[in-house]
Amino acid sequence: MLNRFARRTAVLFAVLVLLLACPSKTARTSSGSDLAPDFTLNALDGGKVTLSALRGKPVVIDFWGTWCPPCIKALNDMVRISDKFGKRVTFLGVALNDRKDEMERVRQEKLISYQLLFGTDKVAKAWGVEAVPTVVVLDRNGKVAWRESGFDPDSGLRALERTLVKLTGGKDGPR
Repeated sequence: MLNRFARRTAVLFAVLVLLLACPSKTARTSSGSDLAPDFTLNALDGGKVTLSALRGKPVVIDFWGTWCPPCIKALNDMVRISDKFGKRVTFLGVALNDRKDEMERVRQEKLISYQLLFGTDKVAKAWGVEAVPTVVVLDRNGKVAWRESGFDPDSGLRALERTLVKLTGGKDGPR
């Protein structure tokens, strides 16, 4: 009896954590005056990425986790958008609380071509990431241009695409 109670409690706790970690969609644009906090993170491929070194073109940062179903759904759109904007925009996937083998599995399943990084609690806190997925767009100067938490499967990431079109001079095809 106690074992069954413990299992039910663990399942309810897990469901609660997922519901709190994967909220409904909330988006906001920024005035462009919020300079993004810098970070240096280990990449899945073994290298390191320093955010401030990427200034000069827009950057999309997707805070996500392999354990988050809405994050996995959102990856389909993120991969499509990263392919669409080609080399004119840098895309980074910052996985929070994840293992290398799980990240590699998702990379292969979703055909992710952009860099995946191992996020830290310190970086998540500095960026105000309270839930995943959270997507942040930086302009060429490293200032926050757009931010969204959660994923709405009906609208996908259309607002992200509109923001990137503005930041790349009105062009939405690869170059």
